[in-house]
Order: sequence, then C-alpha cells, then structure tokens
Amino acid sequence: MDEHATKQDLTELKVEVFQRMDGLKVEMFERMDDLKVEMFQRMDEIAAILEERIRDSQTELLRAVMSYQESNQQRMTSLETVDAAVMTRLALVEERVMKIDKRLGPPPLPPYERPNA
Repeated sequence: MDEHATKQDLTELKVEVFQRMDGLKVEMFERMDDLKVEMFQRMDEIAAILEERIRDSQTELLRAVMSYQESNQQRMTSLETVDAAVMTRLALVEERVMKIDKRLGPPPLPPYERPNA
C-alpha cells in the first residue's frame, strides 16, 4: 500500500520534530548545568588541596628557618660567652700592666725621641 503524506501529516511531523528538538535542547542545557556544577565543585576541591599543600610548605619552611635561627642563637650565645671571657682576661692583663708601669715608672724614651743634650 502506497500512502502519501498529507499536509496535515507533515505539519504534525514538523511539530513532533520541533518538540523533540526542544526536549533535547532542554536536556542538553540541564546536562551542561550539571557539568558546570561538577566542574566548579572539582575546582573548589583542587583549590582546597592546593591551599593545604601551600600551608604545609609554609610550615616546613618556618620549621627550617626556626631550626636555623635556634642554632644561630646558640652560636651567638657561645660567642658572647667567649667574648665576655676574653674581655675579662684582657681587663686583668691591662690592670697588671698598669701596676707594673706604676712600680717601674715610665719607660725610657726611644733614642730617636731623646733630646740632644
């Protein structure tokens, strides 16, 4: 049987095709919205991971700097102690030299500073 499509049949087909296309468009936009939401959620997760790793790196750097600072502080304390001991000993030597100078009197002038007499 050979049936010919009438104008009415074509109009109904056209309406049905457009309805299906509209439905597909809606589904496509809904899926795109879902994908956007998933993408932004994943981006937020990645950002949170990056922030955590950056904080971890900062913590590691701070620990290293603190360790270095503590060892430098120990060295400085040691140097200050040695410096104080050296200063004390130098003061004692200067005091002894001064006592010897007082006992012996001023040292004689070198020959090039003696008056010609």
